[in-house]
Amino acid sequence: PVVAAAVVLPERFDLAGLDDSKRVAPARRALLDRAIRAVAPGLGIGEVAPSEIDRLGIHHAALEAMRRAVVALGERVEIG
Repeated sequence: PVVAAAVVLPERFDLAGLDDSKRVAPARRALLDRAIRAVAPGLGIGEVAPSEIDRLGIHHAALEAMRRAVVALGERVEIG
């Protein structure tokens, strides 16, 4: 699947090593995940299944995963 996340972080949030997940080692990624979830007032996850990727193409599937993440985020926190 293609997975994307949308996160609302507190103002002046600084977390060493926070980067694109593809550039972070899995063990460090797990630590960052816990640290972010501990302080984030909002978090949304969007996922697109392989069958949808086949139908949409990888580019549009990635965009759809991002859209779903933002929609999921909006369901949990008030945006704006």
